[in-house]
Amino acid sequence: MNRTVQEAMATDFTVLETAAAAWRRMGEEMGRLGADYSGHRARTEHSGWSGESHEAWATTAAGIQRTYPDAEQYATNVSRLLLAGSQSLAGRQEALRAVVHDAERKHFRIGPNGKAKCDLAAMARALGPLTGTVILAEIVGAEVAWTQIVTERMAELAQADAELAYALQQMSMPEEEAGTDTGKTPGGSPDTGPGPDRQRGEGGPTPDGGGGPDSRDGSRSEPDGLGGQGPEPGPGPAVGQHGGGPTAGW
Repeated sequence: MNRTVQEAMATDFTVLETAAAAWRRMGEEMGRLGADYSGHRARTEHSGWSGESHEAWATTAAGIQRTYPDAEQYATNVSRLLLAGSQSLAGRQEALRAVVHDAERKHFRIGPNGKAKCDLAAMARALGPLTGTVILAEIVGAEVAWTQIVTERMAELAQADAELAYALQQMSMPEEEAGTDTGKTPGGSPDTGPGPDRQRGEGGPTPDGGGGPDSRDGSRSEPDGLGGQGPEPGPGPAVGQHGGGPTAGW
């Protein structure tokens, strides 16, 4: 997901929910078609037809019969993955929006590449003259801290996208040949595996809607020191009231 911060915040992930609904309907339709095919096959099987031609037809028809439940399961799993992926991406997008909104509320503008820049004029109007090397150092430190936090949120959003891509790539139609080890479970659902590198070691979205790291679990949402509290409204320390700038680490 190579996007600017503003593009990442504006992306509409509900399109995945729409696609998930379409795949769910496709799975239901494959189930109906499979039942219809089974009925036609049974009637032909008991029609009195016999001989070599019947045996050839019966072999082929049985193979085709197996594709319907496989396709139904595949479509159902795709639907579940898309829905889980949509929820995962939307959650990380909301975390990014909250951080950017909080930074801007404290007079730090976030550029397309995620770099934070203090709006000195706006801060001076809110806090008074910005003079002295200590205050200027606090501002620079806060810019670095906000930039790092926004970068982390963007990385979490990109990770959610990579996890969804990995889960979808792991899905396939079941192999007809017995004993073929594809690393995937029947019905198209991905087998549990290490997957792509993950920031906190959690798995990605799964067909049951679970998995994926919690973007707000154990990570910072705001810099310490200059800028004050995180997404929740609250008074933070004003520039010049405390020595030292915000910590730049997590």
